[in-house]
Parts: sequence; C-alpha cells; structure tokens
Amino acid sequence: MSLIKSSITNLISHQSATMKEYQKANYYISKGFYEFRPHSEIVFSNTNFSQKKFDDLIKKTFTDYVKYILFIKEELKALKNKEQGKSFNLTFAEILQDWGDNIRATGNPFVFHEQELEPTLGGNLFILPKAIRVLIKALKFRIKYLDPEYNFGDQSSKNQNALIVIECFRNPYEIEYFRAKESEFYVFSISADKDIRQQRVNKIGYFDEGRNKRLQGRKNLTSEVYKLAVETCVQLSDIAISNNSQDYQEKTFQKILEYLALIKNPGCIPPTHHELYMHIAYSNSLKSTCISRQVGAVITGPKGFIVGAGWNAPGFGQVGCAFRSRTDLLNIDNIPLTTENVDKTQFKKILKKMQGEYVCYKDIMSQIEREKKYPYCSSCQKEKADTNDIKRLEYCRALHAEENAILQSAKIGGMPIEHGVLYTTTYPCELCAKKLYQIGIRKVYYTEAYPESISKEVFLKDGTKTIEMIAFEGVKSNSYFRIFKAFYNKKDLLKIKLD
Repeated sequence: MSLIKSSITNLISHQSATMKEYQKANYYISKGFYEFRPHSEIVFSNTNFSQKKFDDLIKKTFTDYVKYILFIKEELKALKNKEQGKSFNLTFAEILQDWGDNIRATGNPFVFHEQELEPTLGGNLFILPKAIRVLIKALKFRIKYLDPEYNFGDQSSKNQNALIVIECFRNPYEIEYFRAKESEFYVFSISADKDIRQQRVNKIGYFDEGRNKRLQGRKNLTSEVYKLAVETCVQLSDIAISNNSQDYQEKTFQKILEYLALIKNPGCIPPTHHELYMHIAYSNSLKSTCISRQVGAVITGPKGFIVGAGWNAPGFGQVGCAFRSRTDLLNIDNIPLTTENVDKTQFKKILKKMQGEYVCYKDIMSQIEREKKYPYCSSCQKEKADTNDIKRLEYCRALHAEENAILQSAKIGGMPIEHGVLYTTTYPCELCAKKLYQIGIRKVYYTEAYPESISKEVFLKDGTKTIEMIAFEGVKSNSYFRIFKAFYNKKDLLKIKLD
C-alpha cells in the first residue's frame, strides 16, 4: 500500500512530473487493477452458471474493484492540498481521463502514450465500449433470470427487459459503436450555458478552463480521435435537454420521463413546432454540397408559417465543392481559380500538396494568407492552420444556409420575415448574424455552436433590437421518425386490443 500511496502522490502532480515518474506511478497503481482481470474475464465469457457462482464472481470482480477505486479516491483526497489551485474532484477526473485516452490510443491505460508510443488509431478505439457492452449483457442476464425482485409488473415473469443508463459518453466514436450494435440506443445531451456551468461548479469546487477545453476537444483532427470531444458527442445526441433553469433538477427529471414515455411508446406525444422546424432544417442540410459542414435553415414568419428555407451551397448554376475534384482544378484551365492579386502557380502548388480528391477553396486561400503572414516559418503556418487562426469567410464559395433562406423568401415574396424566427442547425456566423439583425429576426434556435464566433457577443448585442438566441431542446432529426412515428395508427391499435 505504501507504494500505491507514493504513486498517488506522483499522480496528483503528474502534469509537472517527469515521464518516468508518471509511468512508475501508473505501474504501481495498475497492479491492483490487474488482480481483477482474471475474474472479470470469467464473468464476461460465460453467464451460463448457477446464481451462487454468479454472485460469488460478481462480488469478487465488481465489489472488490469498487473498493479499490474508492481506496485510490480516498488516498487522493487525503493527500491533495486544495490550496494548490485545483479541487480534488478536478485532479481525480484528470487522472481517469488520462487513463481513458491511453486505452483508446494504445490499449494500455497505464502508458503515457503521447511521448512513449505512437497511437494505433482505430485498433483500440472501441475497447471501452466493448467491455461496457459485455458488462451490460451480464447485468441483463442477472436481472432477467437470477433476480426476479428487480422485475417490473408480474414478479414471476422471466421476459422482463432491463433499462441500462451509461453515464457519460465523451468520445463520439464510442457513441457510434453503440449505435451500430444496439437498436434501442438513445443518447441524451443535457447541457447548460458555460457561464451557468461555471457558477454551479464553483459552488462545489473549481471550474478549470483548461479541463473545459480538453472536454470540448478539437474537430477534424484524425490524430486525436482517441481524445475527449464532448461538443461532437452533443451533436450526435438523439434528444437535447436544456439545463439552464434554477430548478433544473426537477425540470430535467420531468423531461426525461416525457422522453422515456416516447421511447417506450413512439408517437404517444406529438412533436412540438420547434422539433418539427428543426427537423426540416436538418433535412435541408442534406442538400448541401459543402465538404466542411452541412447546414440547414428554416425561417418562420410572425404567424408561425415557413416563409424561407435554405442550405449552404454555391449560387444557382455553380458547382459545389463536393463535385469539384482536385484533378479537375489542376487540369482544366477554364475553371476560375484566382484573381490577379494571387499567383495562379502558388495556388496550384498548394493544391497539389493537399490530400484527398476534394478540396475546400477557402482552405487554399487561407493557406496563401498564412504564407504571406509567416513566409519563413512553416511550423507557424501549421500551428495557425490547426487552430483556425486564419479562416477568411469571404473566400467561401457557398452562400450560407441563413442567407439562402432569406434570399428564397425575397425571390418568392408574399409573406413578411420581420419578427420571424430562424431555425438553424449551426449557430449563425458573423456574416449571417448581421443580416439576421437587419431583417428583424426576433428569435434564433440552433443546435451546433459555430467555432470561435463573435456573433453573440458583438453583432447580436449591439443596437436597439434584441435577438433571443436559444439552444434547441427536444428530439433531434436523426431520431425524429423513430420516436414520433407510432407502430400502428391509433384506430388499428384499438381494433387489435378489442380483438
């Protein structure tokens, strides 16, 4: 135990510890963990045995393991000095997140891979969800066949189903794994605005900005698929619940009950008009030919009718980036590429270096800007590219979804947009925010955040008008029909019951 205690001390200060100290600490911490592996493998490989044997194995595997985790937690709590700037909960969470990242990257939770091992991308990505799924099977077996007291309804029935809650997903690929394996799998995203979360965390501990950024993750970096990416997980959710109100616990519980009723009995509650219009917006996004992101939008007038709809795509008669191959751009001379201010040779040089058959025109022009700004520093150019430091929106060939929705209404005419409501799959960018303010939109419902946007803090707060920005809450498009489409029409269901 003294070795484990000294190892825990090293883990607490692992950010400033050397690599060898960190690995040594992990090694001794892991010894206790590996004692449970043979027992867990027996449980996971076979569930066809007596209740007594099952209970003994469960006790040995899970009860002892929980005690071991609690021991580590208590030792951490005893050793951690809160005056060092971080609360105990923050330190313990960081250690567990390190272990999770290590498992997904290398298959070994106790190897600090970033400097020691090259992550084997994809090979170990599903280790955790596979283990959880096997554990769920064991628990379902116990509840269904060995523990009738857990059954609902008829105590003698052996045909009861277990409802399992997994809390919580922070890697999007683990969500996709369960979605592919389990037909009755639903993801709930329960979120609150950052300032509200910060207030709540500070009441019980310490809100750490670094950990918050780590949880959010960085998009489109294939080298970091094993890391946490909460923002992407939220986008993949089937049901979104807002957690902003003061009595959030009671309200959240009521909302969960409502959605559980819909899951058990699809169509028992009709969709709200917000769910309907956001579903249409997501349907519109599938028409987009942008290779970066697909966005859809719907505008409803003051009386609640749709007066405009759109998606991000180039103007009528222009070919979207999803259909403009890199080969064509290099070999066909009559495709417009640059202006007189940009060297065409430089444009094609960057084009040749880019990977994949389809490329983003904005990315090429942004790289040209980076080369102008940092002509002698290739590492600076790469760093700025990774952080989206230079992304010139005027170089985007597409009209944004909100712009197309506004223009569609203008082309058709008839119903007013002023005092209307916008439903968009992505938070409006700076360019669209100014247009929405000008045409008099009063509310905007959105689901996905726009990266590094200053729309809310600058363009939408300036002036005498007020635009209310509301995070969408409800059933999202990918489960819309699954949750709201009943198996039978009510009239047919009534006949079945009567027969």
